[in-house]
Amino acid sequence: MGEAEWKANWDLFDRPPRKEKLPKGTVKHLMRAVGRHYTEAALDALLGDGDVSFDAYMEAMRKPCPEPECDMLAAVRAYDGKDSGLFQDAQYVRIIGDGEGAVPDSMLDDAKYMMNFDAKGLPIDEFIKAIEAPIESMQPTLDDILRLGS
Repeated sequence: MGEAEWKANWDLFDRPPRKEKLPKGTVKHLMRAVGRHYTEAALDALLGDGDVSFDAYMEAMRKPCPEPECDMLAAVRAYDGKDSGLFQDAQYVRIIGDGEGAVPDSMLDDAKYMMNFDAKGLPIDEFIKAIEAPIESMQPTLDDILRLGS
């Protein structure tokens, strides 16, 4: 994707009469929609405060995007006090628990099974992939509905 596409994407939001500025939140969504997966802090540093000008947006888009790290990954890494790169079941309990660390054993067992936890733990990136994976929907597709109607 190049500059022509970036400008076209901007133009979807900056409609006539053009202001040549967009709210920072809109620009964040626009950048993420084209695969720029910055953390909130990185986007804030890149875009500054207040509305974002078209020139500032284009300048930000021209910069190489660092290795994506989602906010979830940064949050989970905060639980890795030993910097092991592994996510332990006790850390899972603290994250999904009720603040008191109470998680039903069945829920923990299901998570361990589905995410392949072993005695050492689960690599953090695998944990993130597992919890961000889309869940299959039982909602019928348009084709399903049309088939039922015929």
